[in-house]
Amino acid sequence: MTSQNQNLEKEVYLQLLKIMTPDQLSSLIRQKHRHLVIDTYPTRVFNHRSTVNLAEVHPQLKSFMAKLLTASPQDFVIISGVRTLSQQQELVFRKRSKTLRSKHRLHQTPDGIYGLAVDIWPRSTIPNKTPFEFNSTLFYLLTSIAIEAQKLATTLNIPIVWGGTFHHLDENKFPDLLANLNSRLKAKRFVDAPHFELYVPNSTISD
Repeated sequence: MTSQNQNLEKEVYLQLLKIMTPDQLSSLIRQKHRHLVIDTYPTRVFNHRSTVNLAEVHPQLKSFMAKLLTASPQDFVIISGVRTLSQQQELVFRKRSKTLRSKHRLHQTPDGIYGLAVDIWPRSTIPNKTPFEFNSTLFYLLTSIAIEAQKLATTLNIPIVWGGTFHHLDENKFPDLLANLNSRLKAKRFVDAPHFELYVPNSTISD
């Protein structure tokens, strides 16, 4: 896709965010990318890679992501869980992250020492090599997953934060996910659509 086409598709997307409800956008995503979107499967389970990346993640976040996997419009893989300080430094150097105090690093919590964040990637769009390239198709798909995550987090009353808005996915506190995303994009603020984290008050980095 050319740069001009990418910019055009982004502008169309921004306009859709202004006029469509989350359910309407989710339906559009399913139609536009029906060759990529997989129907919901209650029996979905994480593959080996995801299981390894979830190993040191907080149990509540791990449980939430497992539930989201079965409710999501499409299958996804956990591509990042806990990171070391050196790994986080590398990402900041490459401008793939904004902070060394990432929730991906191990944190001391009331429940023990765990990572508090994961990054996901739609399974149908994973390339054969890294680094993964971000494009408008992925943005549509990740937004559709976030819409479902908001419903799930609200129902389960779990304080999940999505990197698309860096707000809690709580329909009672922040009901308009798409408007918040639109505002962030227009302001050219950092958007990390693959990122989901568990909010744990007073947690501190322990590594």
